[in-house]
Amino acid sequence: MALSRVVPEFLVQFGIARDVDLRSEWSDSTFHDDVPTEYLKFEPGYVSFAGNGPDSRTTEIFIVMPGTGQEQLDYLGENSWETPFAVVQGSDSDDGVLTRIYSGYGDMPPEGKGPDSARIYDIDGYDYLAENFPNLDYIERCYIVDEEAGVVSDEF
Repeated sequence: MALSRVVPEFLVQFGIARDVDLRSEWSDSTFHDDVPTEYLKFEPGYVSFAGNGPDSRTTEIFIVMPGTGQEQLDYLGENSWETPFAVVQGSDSDDGVLTRIYSGYGDMPPEGKGPDSARIYDIDGYDYLAENFPNLDYIERCYIVDEEAGVVSDEF
């Protein structure tokens, strides 16, 4: 899965499947927002669904990057579609795993020169990425880890 939006000191976003059929199946699906609870303050490494309005969350998620300013961290989570549900271990340092992600393309248009996420949903979306954004990083495998039980699943 392509790490298709990488904005240093802000976020890395991904979640558009490489598999065309899977991508098509989920392209118009949205998820309801979480029920509001106690406000959770975002920190670098926190993972949340991406959205742009109430009940607009899709398969795309984001991770807060190291170096994100306090004003931005305070703003994240104020909207009901932004609720952290995981954390990337070792991601809060200036030399952690998130700082190794290629960020040379910047944000998506019109703010940056990165991939247009709507274009990735097209049938040739991953060809578009390979041809125009050869330096993107990808997730090849994901593990769910429970601190007490260890690796719970590696079937992703």
